[in-house]
Amino acid sequence: MFAGPAHERFRRAMLAWAQEVAHGIGDSELRLPSFEELEGMEEQQMANVLADRYKQWVADSRDKGRVEGRVEGREEGQRELLEALATRRFGADAAQRLSATLNGSASREAFAELGDLIIRCETAEEFVEELEG
Repeated sequence: MFAGPAHERFRRAMLAWAQEVAHGIGDSELRLPSFEELEGMEEQQMANVLADRYKQWVADSRDKGRVEGRVEGREEGQRELLEALATRRFGADAAQRLSATLNGSASREAFAELGDLIIRCETAEEFVEELEG
């Protein structure tokens, strides 16, 4: 329908618009084909290429979301476990201080160090001192 030299400006404009939309999605890894890749294709071929790229992007985004969700869930579980252990061993005040320390992004190593701290400290005072020191 929009094939040939007479519609080249329109096709370029539509591809530029689609690229802007893809760019506006955020941290998108949706990569649209270049104009040169689509040049010479029939309208249905172009639509198929664009649809295939979009379907692949959706599948990749879902996979990425699942992985990120599992990581976030695991980190939340570690936080809850450390807070429960601190509460049981040293009381609610010490656990609240631990919770404040955990706010933000704690690394895997930080979780391990905090777990060791709960095991190693003898008193709530020692725990809080080590935690805040």
